[in-house]
Amino acid sequence: MIKQTTFIFILLTIILNISSLKAQLLTWDTSYNTSIPVKREELITRPTTTKVCIDYENSKYYFKLASPTNQFLDLNDFIFYSLDLKSNSVDSFVLKIPDNYLKNMRPQDVLGGFVCNNKYAILELYGSQLLLFKSIVANKFEFESEIRNSYCLREDFFTLKNNKFLLANYYDYHPLDCKYKFVLTLFDPVKKSFDKKVIIDNIEGIEFSKNVHKWIDISTNRILVCRPSEMKLEFFDYELNLINNIELRDVINIKSTKSNSNERIEKAYLINDTTVLLSIILNDISVNHRKVIILNMNNQVIFNETLDIRVRQRNYIDKTKEWESILYSNTPEYVIYNNKVIELNPVFRPIFWGESTDNNKLKIHEYSKSNPKSVGITIYSLPIR
Repeated sequence: MIKQTTFIFILLTIILNISSLKAQLLTWDTSYNTSIPVKREELITRPTTTKVCIDYENSKYYFKLASPTNQFLDLNDFIFYSLDLKSNSVDSFVLKIPDNYLKNMRPQDVLGGFVCNNKYAILELYGSQLLLFKSIVANKFEFESEIRNSYCLREDFFTLKNNKFLLANYYDYHPLDCKYKFVLTLFDPVKKSFDKKVIIDNIEGIEFSKNVHKWIDISTNRILVCRPSEMKLEFFDYELNLINNIELRDVINIKSTKSNSNERIEKAYLINDTTVLLSIILNDISVNHRKVIILNMNNQVIFNETLDIRVRQRNYIDKTKEWESILYSNTPEYVIYNNKVIELNPVFRPIFWGESTDNNKLKIHEYSKSNPKSVGITIYSLPIR
């Protein structure tokens, strides 16, 4: 496989700029050109088949594209990539799926959840089958075994430490499809078994799992789980021991409204081990707005604003990035890693795309003619010290 060293084109000083009219949480930090060829529509029209994950222990950002252009060696080859967050180098990996699981389908058409580290990878196929792979030689993963999926685990997959994975189910299944609606499991690929599980039978607001949501996240040493309609945050360690919880209604003075069932936590991110970012739906603000909150484990509110989150057409010439699309989007191409937001971009943006001037428009036109489109990775800073 080809190992490519990416180039850092720009590193801006972190600026916190919060005005009375509009709060800006993100400032552009770094851009990488991965040199991986891609069609822009592959990340725009099929974002749900783009998967990303963070390996905190090895400081790597793994990603797979919806359907990489000219990248399949044969029908069974599944290709994914990693960005080393320390060396800024990009690697590509091949994972070969056995014939009997594909049934003449392409990997990108049947793939659900995806998670990996430098030794193991897990794929979810057809919404139910879990396949375990092991790295035998450099940049190649071979099939190990099928994992018995008794708990309907899907989509919410995370890389923990010591070669373990967090595999979760947080979805409002029909009772005939699955009896579980919330399960956290700790999977050990070496032993090929589940070390521990947490099952909760009644979750208020589970019906909103079919809407835009993000209710599970991890950081270097913590796991965050939301109880959406209860406005409650629960924090676990990597052994699934509950270590803390926060009642949001008490912290940010949200009125108790049992009859107003639409109020809920819509998205939650662990910025680091002690700080969370939340997007909350409330009845006393319009459907196009969210209460956006950053708070720490000491119940100290760092940021508390009502923001407009309507989806807008992305402007790839503008080097700033509005927070709204991250809050509202149901695509997985954003992750937060140690106070930074990492975004997978359909097209890499060179440094001169900063200002929309006539001269730069000409440069952009010439650049586009002579350079194939390639995947970019952009890192933004959050106002957390």
